[in-house]
Amino acid sequence: MATGIDFTLRQRGRASVDFLGYLAFGGDRVRERAKQLVDSRFADGDALPDDLDERHALIESAMIEQRPYRAEQLLGEWHSREHGVVADEAFEEVREALEPRLRELDEGPATLELDPDFEAPAYWDGVEFHRTAKTWDNSDYTGCVHAEII
Repeated sequence: MATGIDFTLRQRGRASVDFLGYLAFGGDRVRERAKQLVDSRFADGDALPDDLDERHALIESAMIEQRPYRAEQLLGEWHSREHGVVADEAFEEVREALEPRLRELDEGPATLELDPDFEAPAYWDGVEFHRTAKTWDNSDYTGCVHAEII
């Protein structure tokens, strides 16, 4: 029995998702050049701090004048912040058609039960997993949006 979801995004959603994909693909050369610059500046990676915040600050201060690095940071940050928003908007355009099928999948045959002894680590509070808007629980269909669209 097939349990996959078959759907086609509407034109606006498809165009927005395609734009994000093409932007990521088109930024490959900029990302590679920025990586080369960072690698050449910090050839001895062992000299970098173990603390990720300190490491980021050191690299940022050393590379901020490099245009490829600045462009890569700008594109990466924009893409990271927008991909969830774009995917949510694309989903909302087809939600009405998909919702009955999604409800069927919620009813089985598989089930998912939360371990009653599970305690989320404190650092999860306020974390936007996969840069989701608000929280991972923003929508009943956030998982679907990330699995099927993103």
